[in-house]
Amino acid sequence: SSFPKFKMQKTQLRQIVDNDEVAYDLLKRLLICDPTIRMAARYALEHSYFAGYDPKKTVSSITNAKTNHMQYDENNNVI
Repeated sequence: SSFPKFKMQKTQLRQIVDNDEVAYDLLKRLLICDPTIRMAARYALEHSYFAGYDPKKTVSSITNAKTNHMQYDENNNVI
């Protein structure tokens, strides 16, 4: 193989997600090396980890926060 050899760290995934079982389940499924059994992104977005997440609200709040800090000139152009 042309890939460099390295020793894998033995860090426990559960330590990284601070014992959050739902996050652990999602990451465990996303980090499977074999793409034929790894969870696809579209299914990951349906995982219970994202329950209650509304991307429209998030985008809206980011946009509002961004525009609140912008400065405008007399023609309403962003400075």
